[in-house]
Amino acid sequence: MPELSESVTAIREGAKEDPFTYLTILQYHVNTPGILPTLNEVLQNADLTREIGWDLVQTLVAVDGCEDCLETVARLGNPREVIIKVMETLAALSKRLEEGRGDIAEEDSDSSPKLSDIEDRLITLVGMLAILQRRIKTKHPSRFLGPSLVSVLEAYQPTPEMTTAVINLVRSLSGRIRPPLPTRTSSIDVLNPDEHGDGSKNAPDPEAEQEDPEERSLNRKLLQSFTTCILQRYVNVHEMQWSPRLLEVYYPEKVVPGKTTTTKAFREDEVLQKRDAVVGQLAALLRDLGMVDFSAAFVRRVLCQPSDTDPVTTLETFNSVDDIHLSQGGAACLVAYWMFSTDAFNADNPDPGMRLFPEHLEMLQLFLGTEPQAEINRSPGIADALLAIGLGLHHRDLISSNEERNYMVYHHCLTLISVFHPDIQVRNAATRFAGTLLHSDPDDESRREILEDLLQNCQFPALNACAVRWLQEEIIAAHKGKITNAFSTSEIIERLQYDLFPDARSIAEMNHDAFAEYWTEHQIFLLQVANFAYFLFNGRKDLVPAGVGTSVERRFAEPLIAAATKLSKTEGLGGNDRMQLDILIPNIPYISCFIPRGPAGVHKRDAGKANHPMEDSTTRQRIMWPWNGNRAGYSSEYPRRCGIQKCPLGPEALALTRPHSTCRRSTRAVPRPSINGPEEIAPRNRVVSLSPLFSQFTAQRRLLITTNGIMLRALAILFLILFWLDIDVFVTRHYLVVGTFSTQFLYTLEYDDETECLNLVAQSAVGAASSWITLNHVKTKLYGTDWNAQEPTWVSYDVTDQYNIKVEARITGGGMCSGSRSIFVNALHRLPHSVYGNYYYGDAHCSTVLSVHENGTLKEVIQEYTYGSGSAVHGTAITPSGKFLISADTKGNIIWTHKIDPETGVLSTIGVIHGPSEGSGPRHIAIHEDGKYAYVILEESSEVAQYSIDEDGTLSLVGDIYPLLHPGQDPADYWADEVSLSRENKYLWATNRARDNSRKGYISAFELSPAGEIASQLFLLETSTSGGFANSVAASPFDDSIAALTDNSTGFIEIWHVDRGVIAHLDIPDGQGCCANAVWLD
Repeated sequence: MPELSESVTAIREGAKEDPFTYLTILQYHVNTPGILPTLNEVLQNADLTREIGWDLVQTLVAVDGCEDCLETVARLGNPREVIIKVMETLAALSKRLEEGRGDIAEEDSDSSPKLSDIEDRLITLVGMLAILQRRIKTKHPSRFLGPSLVSVLEAYQPTPEMTTAVINLVRSLSGRIRPPLPTRTSSIDVLNPDEHGDGSKNAPDPEAEQEDPEERSLNRKLLQSFTTCILQRYVNVHEMQWSPRLLEVYYPEKVVPGKTTTTKAFREDEVLQKRDAVVGQLAALLRDLGMVDFSAAFVRRVLCQPSDTDPVTTLETFNSVDDIHLSQGGAACLVAYWMFSTDAFNADNPDPGMRLFPEHLEMLQLFLGTEPQAEINRSPGIADALLAIGLGLHHRDLISSNEERNYMVYHHCLTLISVFHPDIQVRNAATRFAGTLLHSDPDDESRREILEDLLQNCQFPALNACAVRWLQEEIIAAHKGKITNAFSTSEIIERLQYDLFPDARSIAEMNHDAFAEYWTEHQIFLLQVANFAYFLFNGRKDLVPAGVGTSVERRFAEPLIAAATKLSKTEGLGGNDRMQLDILIPNIPYISCFIPRGPAGVHKRDAGKANHPMEDSTTRQRIMWPWNGNRAGYSSEYPRRCGIQKCPLGPEALALTRPHSTCRRSTRAVPRPSINGPEEIAPRNRVVSLSPLFSQFTAQRRLLITTNGIMLRALAILFLILFWLDIDVFVTRHYLVVGTFSTQFLYTLEYDDETECLNLVAQSAVGAASSWITLNHVKTKLYGTDWNAQEPTWVSYDVTDQYNIKVEARITGGGMCSGSRSIFVNALHRLPHSVYGNYYYGDAHCSTVLSVHENGTLKEVIQEYTYGSGSAVHGTAITPSGKFLISADTKGNIIWTHKIDPETGVLSTIGVIHGPSEGSGPRHIAIHEDGKYAYVILEESSEVAQYSIDEDGTLSLVGDIYPLLHPGQDPADYWADEVSLSRENKYLWATNRARDNSRKGYISAFELSPAGEIASQLFLLETSTSGGFANSVAASPFDDSIAALTDNSTGFIEIWHVDRGVIAHLDIPDGQGCCANAVWLD
């Protein structure tokens, strides 16, 4: 590569040569570092740039720092030539980006930008188009504008930065009707060379013509079409979650207290803020372009008419304004944003000129087409937008503009979204809306037909489960309102009994593989039917026709018992599998206890029936469900009845027992105070759960039979039940994830604070034993240690689906402490959201800082820092301000303070303080929400100490030190474990473990003053075991009085109440893997 001085001389002197020779000189010297300012000076010669400008585009775009030179080319080069070259370069770069973002060929390495820089180059080229398009003075500038916009669309990457560049382009070309919005935290800054629209720097068009008067309307329609296409593409890639957020706005009473709502996440998370900001700018841009019409005529013309024309194609092939089409998906997103921002932000937007019937129904049908699953997965943003529009219309009571209201077809469209949408939040919103819409149908016969159709024709067990739930709600509503309708008499059960309790006699003949497949497919429906069975046979016996009880028991309960019994006799069944079946089989008849015994004999509808009890049923026309075959539009067909081909019940439905769990009110009470020794306590009366069947039948292991042998695991996952139930059910149910020491699973538990039931609902195989886990700031990612890894390793998991937690990344650290183990992990809840990992055992004086990707997944180690020689930090805490990391150095008997770099997250040591006594061994730390106090558990001395935190991060011991032992007990026999603050910082929980199983561990709670000082120790109670490696406590985020206690000695989780002691208990005896610490997902 030539020297800079040589290149400067060549570029200055070479300008005197002919253009072809000068271009050759430039190609040789343009990559010399520091040469571009000189080149830009030379390019100020307008005549020279007009001659060579279009040839410079591809040469310069590959060079770092080319922006100023390219701006000069755009301003002084021949605009008609340069714009063509810019479009060609856009196409070439976008093709390179699309081709798998693959390797750039070696021979092109000097002339092609790195893949990581391609988007920046695209943004630069878009900025050039803004200048070039304004410079072209021709009779028909739309003939240049249309192809330019197509080039941008083809190169468009839906990132916030490139979208902002596109917004700048449209603002520039539209005449800048309003100034840009003021910047804010979520703003995205990109290069905008035409920011001020100053044309004085531009050379005139050498071929200028007078513009045709019709061009203004053509250009505006082109920009409208282009912007709606951009809006559609952006929303389809970036989840806006309009429908879940609208539900939180419309039903605030359904929001779980203390839970980070979707609305709050969008308000506080910078990435989500940017999404809202970008979409808001696109909507404002369309308003500036004249799109303020939400009339019935607009809705009918743009949103409800089928169109085979691609709006992108019309940008180049138009002859008039009417030939240019808006993107229907983009227009729908704009309407959704109008309705959402009106209701969520009180924005001033046009009133909707449409109703659910027929306009919105037509929009849904048009969108779903003949391949609804493919369309929803291809355009999830449009599906969310349409759902948000429907919610907004229903909330405004804009139901129908005429008498025709086809609730069944509309309900069908909603359930398609609830089944196929990739975002669980949107699926929940669709399910919620489907239930609300069903119950709002004024015709009770129509409601019954919808439910009957779901039960008989739909082959998705999750929707079958919804239908059972909605049926129960209709029955309850009719009873409470003292209404006589289709749901108030026994006729409804008579009509649906074979859909709810079909003939299960063939189940007993299934082989093992068939049985496993059957259970996997139908478990959600089975659990919901079990719940309904209790409701019906134990609470609403008046709805059960005579003889139905005997018939249900014969065709339903008895075959299930036979199937499970047959399975239990399989040779080679392992000890654990045998134990599961020994518990399973005796509990299958549980439901039959509630079935009323009718007259002896066979029910009249059972007479002569074997495996097809519904063959004589009256056929009714039903909507054509796509999973039943050849769907063509929304035609009708005869229902497919639930004979043996679709028997939705199996032995598992009645086998939902609790092998190791208790769903109960505790018989243990808490004395206040109780820190001076044992005290007699009167046991509490046992209270029956408000939902007995749900509690009894919620199991902790799911049946899984593999081809490699029979393995019974984790009966009855509750994921799909909770997912498909209405939101009000979620209010009382809370979820926590529990890590392990040796088994490579993460356990998901559900706690119902109304019934005080604790159940295992999922067991995720993750390939790592995470002995400590923590959540990121929005609780979508879980970070964990890998206890069994030979090198210190950290794992990040995706927990957006808490029933199927997945590993996303494994990062190995170590540095000078590679022979140690990962012991602890913590996450910064402010930008840059860094993750901090600590080592223990062996030489463990090191720790690691890890960066994360934008979505929160662990990325890489960015710092290996050290404590003192002989240190081993077991736990850390981050101050609420995000400024300081406080570390508990157990082996060094020191508490360290590190300052967190707000830009990078890396650490620098600013202070140390020794433990309050020699060998006290600080282990874990909790910090008050105002950041002024830290509470430290002292492992070796079995105590809790309190420290003040100054503004500069300096710690000072304050107040008393509180024991976690009774007087006379030896701290050498114990090792204290964990400390945790309640949601409102009213209580401080602390735990202690015994070093051997001959002693019990302890749990204690302290009351804090409003300022954060420890006011008193409320109690000190023995736990039921020593605690093993973990007697960890995690305060709940939904109730200030509740915490979860994990035990590793025998493997259990308990829910404790500060006044009442243990209120729920669940055993997970997996061979001393479980249980490590727990985190709440609320």
